Amino acid sequence: MGTCIPLPADLQKVIEVERLVKEISSRETALHVLVNNAGAGWEVGIDKQPVCPASRLLQTH
Repeated sequence: MGTCIPLPADLQKVIEVERLVKEISSRETALHVLVNNAGAGWEVGIDKQPVCPASRLLQTH
């Protein structure tokens, strides 16, 4: 059995992506599985959501 290592990062920020790559590279020689669990959503129905936050949500997921 392998090991699952949670490495949270905001993938919309280049510096976070670079940090994540360094962290993975320091631990492993290859990445076999990546689970992206984006944490973005909205508080109102889609019919009341402004376009800008809705676009960001779709880009995140």
